[in-house]
Amino acid sequence: MALVPGILLLAGIFFLPWPAHAGGERENAASERVLSAGNDGGRRAAIHIIRSREDLDKADLSPEMIRKISRSLDFSNEAAIVFFAGTRTTGGYQLELERVSRTSRELTIHIAEKGPDPDQVVTQALTFPHIVIVVKDPPPAIAVQGPQR
Repeated sequence: MALVPGILLLAGIFFLPWPAHAGGERENAASERVLSAGNDGGRRAAIHIIRSREDLDKADLSPEMIRKISRSLDFSNEAAIVFFAGTRTTGGYQLELERVSRTSRELTIHIAEKGPDPDQVVTQALTFPHIVIVVKDPPPAIAVQGPQR
């Protein structure tokens, strides 16, 4: 009978979740989510960090985006990061949340842009890729790294 508890204890050790980064940094944590992404963002490349209703009111965003953020964001413990890539000359571009690095003092969001394949048929119109990311319990400093043109 003494063997069974020992086997259960040993099995528990192997199946316990293990932290990805023992140094205090987390990547792609569940506390970050993409709220919106598309091709109807701002015409100019810009980043807006929204921590309060006042920040949202001051940001140069469409009324639809303001409504979506205000309905989805809990300003008491969340922040929204709005990233506009600027103008693209065709369709087929999209922004994706590549990864998130977090410490107790800083959050770094890495955004990747995917363009159309060379042989892909795309809309021949100006498009404006954007992504809105919601962060739970944001630290004091937020940095965004994304595509530059």
